[in-house]
Amino acid sequence: MNATVKDVMTSPVTTISPDTGLKEAAARLRSGGFSALPVVDAHGRLMGVLSEADLLVKAERPAPHATRSCAGQEREAQWAGILACHLMSQPAVTVGADAPLAEAAHLMLRHGLKRLPVVDGAARPVGIVSRGDLLQVFLRSGRRGPAGRGGAARGGGAVRGRRQRRGRGGHPARRGR
Repeated sequence: MNATVKDVMTSPVTTISPDTGLKEAAARLRSGGFSALPVVDAHGRLMGVLSEADLLVKAERPAPHATRSCAGQEREAQWAGILACHLMSQPAVTVGADAPLAEAAHLMLRHGLKRLPVVDGAARPVGIVSRGDLLQVFLRSGRRGPAGRGGAARGGGAVRGRRQRRGRGGHPARRGR
């Protein structure tokens, strides 16, 4: 049986609303040890993702004179009034909980992402999967990799497609001894 996203995702996921101020969002990121937070509407549906990178934009560019529309309302703001919906990445690239790990890895690579919100059929976040979560499958004993193809299991190793010979104690065998 191949591992799926639900096998490695972090759940439950912490979310913020689109009207969360950036100071509060930054505090939640830091206190929770997160690198991003899904932004959800009043019905709990995913609207976008606010990441540390999105917040760094604040430090990089001057304060806007007027901001984009946020949930249909125009808002004038200086940086102190910027909300999560003004800087979040949207639309969010997502994955389903039953998707194979290879699909999540492909989406991350294709879109240059470090994490993906995991959503249910109604677009509500049920978890989040990171690159590190995907790598867990290689650390589990008896696993061969995300799609069951030639990945290295704990205690094993592969070098250019060939398995390394193992000596006593599971360490690589030395040549000439």
